Amino acid sequence: MSASQQPRPSGRAGASRLFWVVLIASLAINLLIAGALIGRTLASHHGGWFGHSFGGSQRAFVRRLPEERRKAIRDIIARDAPKLAPVWRKLRQERREVARRLRADSFDRLAFLPALERLHTAEADARAAARPMLAEIAAVLSPEERRMFLRNQWRLVRLIGAEAGFAPWSDRDPAGKAAPPK
Repeated sequence: MSASQQPRPSGRAGASRLFWVVLIASLAINLLIAGALIGRTLASHHGGWFGHSFGGSQRAFVRRLPEERRKAIRDIIARDAPKLAPVWRKLRQERREVARRLRADSFDRLAFLPALERLHTAEADARAAARPMLAEIAAVLSPEERRMFLRNQWRLVRLIGAEAGFAPWSDRDPAGKAAPPK
């Protein structure tokens, strides 16, 4: 029997093939969605998408401390957080406003500049308000733990800067030690 005389697949065989293609495509989409949800959950529990947000890094640092210092730091934060909440709320509000202006279809420079100025002021206010709490937390740490914290923050800043395409500004970390090899 020649190739032109072979029986053609019936309509059911074509439908069966389409069923499998749709099934595999559906499975791939489901796996993609499940992976995104799992990744988002892991990111929120481990300090950011790449494991290094400033808050996540600080939480990881505190988790490595002895229990008595972890408790002292938690107590300081619990005591001061209600006083700092309005300042942090204002900072988030200003960040959202700047982001809203940047996302707008048409960029309004005259509206953006004052919003950015308000954001910078809110950031400075938040840092100033947190300064006594941070000093009290630093006083709880041993000298070696303070140096470890500096190294941790310095690596984080270098890592984020490198990801953003910025060259490090120094070959020494804040603790005065030579930078680790790249």
